[in-house]
Amino acid sequence: MNATARIDNLINRSSYIVQWYQNWGDGSGDWNNNVLRYLKIALNFTSAGAPNSHMALLTWQPWAPHFDATKNVDYPLTNIANGQYDAYIDTWAKGAALLPYSIYLRPMHEMDGDWYPWGQVNGNTADQYIAAWRHIWSRFNATGATKNVKFVWCPNNSNRPGIDQRIFYPGDQYVDWIGLDAYSWDPKYSFRQTISENAVPQNPYARLTNMTSKPMMIAEFGVNQTGGTPSQVESWFIQLSKDMSLFPNIQALVYFNAGSYNLTYSQGSIDGAKAAFGQYCPSKKVFTDHAHSDSYFDSSSQGGASSTMTSWIRHLLF
Repeated sequence: MNATARIDNLINRSSYIVQWYQNWGDGSGDWNNNVLRYLKIALNFTSAGAPNSHMALLTWQPWAPHFDATKNVDYPLTNIANGQYDAYIDTWAKGAALLPYSIYLRPMHEMDGDWYPWGQVNGNTADQYIAAWRHIWSRFNATGATKNVKFVWCPNNSNRPGIDQRIFYPGDQYVDWIGLDAYSWDPKYSFRQTISENAVPQNPYARLTNMTSKPMMIAEFGVNQTGGTPSQVESWFIQLSKDMSLFPNIQALVYFNAGSYNLTYSQGSIDGAKAAFGQYCPSKKVFTDHAHSDSYFDSSSQGGASSTMTSWIRHLLF
């Protein structure tokens, strides 16, 4: 957790949420032998002067090496729904039921895109996705784990065919949080634009929050810093802080901290994030908590307990 603590200290705000990825098809997704160990590591560290005040967000991906959207069909949605993988799912459900704390679980994210095997590839349909989601939730509910596990349903802000993400929604009974993943490919495009007029189809924030009153988590977002100057990147973060009053349903932000999105890519991103989210910044009246995490574990970016992202969470005072 040294990388996470380092960024916490740079922006003067301790993480609240720590996010990483777990795949069904490699050993890192073994609940008893690995996931519990990862939880212990991720939830017990001190940064920016605040000890052990963290919550896990696990992105749970039903695929296996070699991680190809169309060639990797190890876990078809229909097989998930008909119970073929219940033995594995139940190890997580039974284990989570015994936790003395809550976790966020984000299964099968960005299902509206064509870059994951559970997405709009391999002949998948929205009905198949919903059936698979509800089956997973039901296995957790049967063990009593839903008292600890907060299910996060999370499409992407945009998809090439312009599919309305709402067709994949499993229903309020099966979801605790809704989410969006949203990236600004250039700092001249604000975060506000990525979840409104620049998205395809447009206005995903408005459409999803009109569909349900569940709180929203921006479970992945970031700004590509190669397209602008450090001062432009700094301004991007500060504008994000100001724009959050436009989106009262957003209760959590998760920043993608890799490559040209990395907060240490330029001084502008550090200065901007500190101004927007730092504990003693002027915008503290907007944010009570936020969190970020980046490379939590020394694993490959797609295989197992790894995160090429930073997660930042905040709760609004409104």
